Amino acid sequence: MIRIRQLRKTFDGTGNQGVTALENVNLDIGRGDVFGIIGPSGAGKSTLLRCINMLEKPTSGSIYIDGTEITGLTKRDLRVVRRQVGMVFQHFNLLSSRTVYRNIAFPMEISGIPKTEIDKRVQELLGLVGLEDKASAYPSQLSGGQKQRVGIARALATRPKVLLCDEATSALDPRTTRSVLELLRSINKQFGLTIVMVTHEMQVIKQVCSRVAVIENGGVVEQGSVQDLFTRPGAEITKGLLAGMDAAGFMVDTSKQRRDFEGLQPRGKEAIKNVG
Repeated sequence: MIRIRQLRKTFDGTGNQGVTALENVNLDIGRGDVFGIIGPSGAGKSTLLRCINMLEKPTSGSIYIDGTEITGLTKRDLRVVRRQVGMVFQHFNLLSSRTVYRNIAFPMEISGIPKTEIDKRVQELLGLVGLEDKASAYPSQLSGGQKQRVGIARALATRPKVLLCDEATSALDPRTTRSVLELLRSINKQFGLTIVMVTHEMQVIKQVCSRVAVIENGGVVEQGSVQDLFTRPGAEITKGLLAGMDAAGFMVDTSKQRRDFEGLQPRGKEAIKNVG
């Protein structure tokens, strides 16, 4: 479904110094997978996700979605492909002046879908995410979990084949996180949707993903099934991430484990802290 080959992304720096955010990334994500991308801050996770929907143009390499190489498309053709790719953001990115109904309707309105079809689809999505009674509410009247459900509904509005989730649960409390992840897993099973999840939380990977890639310093250090990663981690960064979990799979907040994890974070690349 998604094939990435020798992907490289650099950003301009001061003088002649560029910053490399991604280097020689190769991934295969199957149709219907829930695929996790995990790593510490600055590793390049979010940059990789933004390259997949071409919000960031790769410096070199290729990305294929459903057999189409998107890295060389014209702007017009790229707009068509992007309708097949929904995006869920960490901080929801809802339009504060629009109601829940109109937030969900927005991508369909800009795609020129008829009003009657929009109304039918919005009602379907409100039911899917359990917000039938919030259609007339504004984002300021919603909890964090409700806002993210609106974000998920909006991302599904144009019936995409791929759903990209950029730290979609990191702004939520643990109970709400579990609820949102259950919703995403249900959507995956019901519609066969391919989901790619960027996260720095190992419990998110354990709860919902089938396969995972671990990224550090802009490169993939290991990838495979979630079961293999949990039982036979190879990279030190992976072992550090697993060390911060209890037996149930949730993060243990101890000073030692925080120091251990911070010690595994990328060094010497402070310039890309906010890139990934």
